[in-house]
Amino acid sequence: MAMPPICHRCGDFFDINLAGLTNSANFELIKFIGRKVEIETTSCTEGNKIRGKIYNVGIDFIELLKENGRIVMILKDNISQIHW
Repeated sequence: MAMPPICHRCGDFFDINLAGLTNSANFELIKFIGRKVEIETTSCTEGNKIRGKIYNVGIDFIELLKENGRIVMILKDNISQIHW
């Protein structure tokens, strides 16, 4: 359900300027907050895949909400692949 505009004189005429961030990986990840993903990390162990929903996206990290309710933070430098 769409929210009504806060300023009735302005309507839907606002454009948000993200200062060139529209082509970044963060911008893409923010669009998919709440979506289930599997992230492969660069660790050399067998359990290097983490599944969950994208919960939060920061400058250098992603937080996943796992099925057990825990939130796991993964540094972007440690991500090798994201499966949607």
